[in-house]
Amino acid sequence: MTSLQVEIGPKDTLPLILARRAAATPDRSFVEEVDGESYSYQRFHHLVMKWAQVYRSLGVAEGDRVAIFMPPAINTAASWLGLSWLKAIEVPINTNYLGDMLHYIIADSGAKVLLIDDRYLDRLIDIADRLPNLESVIVMSAKADLPKLNKNIVDGDDLLSSTTGMEEVEAPKPWNLAGILYTGGTTGPSKGVMIPWGYYMNSIQTLNYLTPDDAFYAPFPMFHGTGKVPFLAMGAFGGRVIIREQFKTQDFWRDVDTYKCTVGILLPAMAKWVLALPPSDDDKKHSLKYVTMISDIDAFRKRFNVIVNTHFGMTEAGVPLGRNNVTDNFTSCGKVKPGYEVRIVDDLDYEVPVGEVGELIVRTSQPWTLSQGYFGKPEKTWEAWRNGWLHTGDAMRRDADGNHYFVDRKRDYMRRRGENISSFEVEAIVSQHPDLTGVAAIGVPSEHGEDEVKIVATRRPGSTLTPEELIRFLIPRMPRFMVPRYIEFVDTLPRTPSTQHVRKVELRVNPLNDNTWDREAAGIEIPR
Repeated sequence: MTSLQVEIGPKDTLPLILARRAAATPDRSFVEEVDGESYSYQRFHHLVMKWAQVYRSLGVAEGDRVAIFMPPAINTAASWLGLSWLKAIEVPINTNYLGDMLHYIIADSGAKVLLIDDRYLDRLIDIADRLPNLESVIVMSAKADLPKLNKNIVDGDDLLSSTTGMEEVEAPKPWNLAGILYTGGTTGPSKGVMIPWGYYMNSIQTLNYLTPDDAFYAPFPMFHGTGKVPFLAMGAFGGRVIIREQFKTQDFWRDVDTYKCTVGILLPAMAKWVLALPPSDDDKKHSLKYVTMISDIDAFRKRFNVIVNTHFGMTEAGVPLGRNNVTDNFTSCGKVKPGYEVRIVDDLDYEVPVGEVGELIVRTSQPWTLSQGYFGKPEKTWEAWRNGWLHTGDAMRRDADGNHYFVDRKRDYMRRRGENISSFEVEAIVSQHPDLTGVAAIGVPSEHGEDEVKIVATRRPGSTLTPEELIRFLIPRMPRFMVPRYIEFVDTLPRTPSTQHVRKVELRVNPLNDNTWDREAAGIEIPR
């Protein structure tokens, strides 16, 4: 395809496309921070190459993993893309992580270098001695003298200001690994999904309605694929990315109008918050044209006069299903996208009849457009990719017209405000309380969409532990999005006779019973 004098071939990746745009349209705006800086294509590409040189000066080479623990910002995006010119691999880390979960991601990935914002540095100090593979730490926005660690710790701003940038070398190809994205596990710790550049480029193939005049609103963390889509899309089509560090309902329409945003993604909770704003005569007077969302579609498109697109995606598979300009059948997550093949199968991988529920499995027709398995976990890779198909673990059905409908998650994880939450990891942390003898974590449907976390637990004999005391215990030990909203203490947990696994299906029958304590109703807030 051709867009604003830039040719994009089937094997081209974002770093090379941005380099071409920097040469062809150097002064055209590419990325802006709300109430912050604005970078042209040329200035941004130069920053990317400076990051490449910073990494190279620390010994980063092809195949090395570099963990990035940073808030959404222009510098964060450039630091990600700088790695690509060395064919090194990004390991983005959820900025809510701390303690054992933070340690696990850095250790499991074998990261050689960590890029970290000063605001998160205290979390690293607590675990640094248990990270033998970590050699160097780059600290951004340092506010004081750097702490003494058993690592090479450097000031990233000083390094950036003292380098002129690396010369361009061969850009990454579709088969080169771009990143390892950790996604919540259900029968064990989070697994690192290996993402090649071809996967990223494939994720935007159906966004060909975008033009160089579009601006993509991006209030998303960059450790999620959702946070990378605006850069991939606008880089490919020549538009602008508008970064906000955190979504704020009250500022949504102000940002859209100030920066003339035309494209956005709204997670279910975000859509509900925007719809809950008081009606206004200006509801249809704005620049927003396209919104990707999965809930409240009809209400949103009618009230705000926007074109709504919807899809089904997951970290391992990309986005195999979707619909553009949805005007009916609002419960469907779409039809098969070009380049994908899907089936709905039974437990032995045989297709089920149309209309029956089975597991969605996926493969692609082009190489390097699916994830490449789980890093360091070949047995888990085989389990998910058996018989030549990626098994999503999601229950679906399909109608005679090829529309797909999400039914339920086969895998036991929860999703809260855009975050996948591993019940295994929640239970592991909650179980650290000495008064608990059994713990089960389940998802409870939220009034904001998606799930709220509920803990059902048994206490040791004689314990007087209260739900509030348990919450106070958990707040410093887990990411804030993972802290349970609901707690119920029971005498026994229902278990299977043979394996003694907790029968969570029984716990979900009446999850908000009279014995369930509600953190929000109790007025307990979680500090940011």
